[in-house]
Amino acid sequence: MKTRTLLLLFVLLNITSPLSAQNIGVNNPTPHASALWDMVSTDKGILIPRLTSAQRVAIVAPATGLLVYDITGNKFMYFDGSVWQSIGNGVSGWSLNGNSGNGPANFIGTTDNQPIQFKINNLKSGYIDNIDGPYTGRNLFLGFQSGFNNTASGFDNVYLGFKSGFSNLDGEFNTAVGSFTLQNSANSYSNTAIGSYAMQNATGIVQSTAVGTGALTTALSGNYNQVFGYHAMFSTAAAGTFNCAYGYESLLNNTANYNCGYGNWSLKLNTTGASNSSFGYSSLFNNNIGNFNSAFGESALAGNTTGNYNCGLGYFSGYSNTIGSNNTGIGAYTLQNNTGNNNLALGYQAGMIRLTYSNCTFVGALAEANLNNFSNSTAIGYNAVVTASNQVKIGNALVTAIGGAVNWSVISDGRFKNDIKEDIPGLPFILALRPVSYNLNVISYLNHILPNGNVDSLIAADHNFKVKTQTRYTGFVAQEVEVAADKTGYDFSGVQKPSNEKDTYAVRYAEFVVPLVKAVQELASANELLVVTNKELEARINTINIRMAEIEKRLDDSLKTDTSGFIK
Repeated sequence: MKTRTLLLLFVLLNITSPLSAQNIGVNNPTPHASALWDMVSTDKGILIPRLTSAQRVAIVAPATGLLVYDITGNKFMYFDGSVWQSIGNGVSGWSLNGNSGNGPANFIGTTDNQPIQFKINNLKSGYIDNIDGPYTGRNLFLGFQSGFNNTASGFDNVYLGFKSGFSNLDGEFNTAVGSFTLQNSANSYSNTAIGSYAMQNATGIVQSTAVGTGALTTALSGNYNQVFGYHAMFSTAAAGTFNCAYGYESLLNNTANYNCGYGNWSLKLNTTGASNSSFGYSSLFNNNIGNFNSAFGESALAGNTTGNYNCGLGYFSGYSNTIGSNNTGIGAYTLQNNTGNNNLALGYQAGMIRLTYSNCTFVGALAEANLNNFSNSTAIGYNAVVTASNQVKIGNALVTAIGGAVNWSVISDGRFKNDIKEDIPGLPFILALRPVSYNLNVISYLNHILPNGNVDSLIAADHNFKVKTQTRYTGFVAQEVEVAADKTGYDFSGVQKPSNEKDTYAVRYAEFVVPLVKAVQELASANELLVVTNKELEARINTINIRMAEIEKRLDDSLKTDTSGFIK
């Protein structure tokens, strides 16, 4: 042992001697020609000087390549001629188990003007472009095969995620975050895709945004779309342009333009319908080819398929409309079951119950028609109910007064009246009428006309019920007026006969003016005849009186001159 130590010391002491030109072997009789020392061992290593960081830094004028072990940082350090560098876990070699002592001067990257590439299995898995110039470079790719086929013409792109932007060649200004985002895009530009599979198959789409898993996944074309939500605008190759989809599977099957769907399943089944606006869960859900519809509220116009120009504003407004067009419902459940055209409903549940009516207007909560297939009817007021086509009802059965500053005006222009006849029976018809006073049986009436017989709720909500039932009214009984008209041969329009089983008799009192005027005219004519007759009688009486006076005078004169006492 002492002999080996002395030998080693001898070698070290003579390192600068001519022997230094020879290579030395330790446990190796044939050292390699390229090695100054060629040491062989199976159970020992070599120890170089071990210094603290302070001791290392205190070395005066260290030689380039000087090697020590820093026991403070537990790392090998060498002097590169300017600064101390670490071996294994420093700038030139980062540890797989983490690193410490990293200062501002330390970095991962290149020291030449070249992009950074990351690879997995020797395939591109990350790329940071170094070129900053007009229409070139400035790309950032991170993820297995992200931006894999990008060329020098593709610039200002950010692809983050597994195979995101895989097929891009010369597309620019794209941002894709998530697995398979913009995967098959070749020359799309100015798009933003966030979420796995978002805009996966876009080939020539421009200036669109898709946020959400599967958003715009299938679309090959379609520009200027804004899509947010899981599978929003998912299913079609031609996605249309200028669409907005916000919500789970909103505009799922859309191929048309200018649609806006806000809410889960809004416009879900729309295909070729264009210029529709849908706000609310399942709003316009079934719309297929209908155009220019507006739905606001959960399930508003959810059943619409082909109807156009409909507006449903409110929860379940226009829910069951399928093919009806030009309808407007404002308020929860308005026109909920209607399938007709050209209707307006304003107020909670206005026009809700009936299935089909057209050209009708319902204004007021629960304003309604009591049967299907009515046309051109208007109900105004809380629970106002029309009972037939071509009818206007103002207020419900509990209303106690209807009025205004002036009377109703009725068209009465002779330019538009044909076959004018003076065949109105006056006095006979009037004399056949029976004026009466009465109380209205409101409950019986409401049970007859109201849909679903919801009488109790109406009465409970209206404080005028007792007033209405206790009020004494005057008028006629419509059936009696009908009989009087028939007896006198009068086709009287003042009686409205029921047009269906839920309609009622009614009387238009204003139309009694005509037979009353006729009766007055008849009485006036009779009076004129009596006046003439009276004048004739007066003249005759005057003549008789004159003659009687003459006779009386002659008689008096005879009496005075007759001495015999006899009248001559």
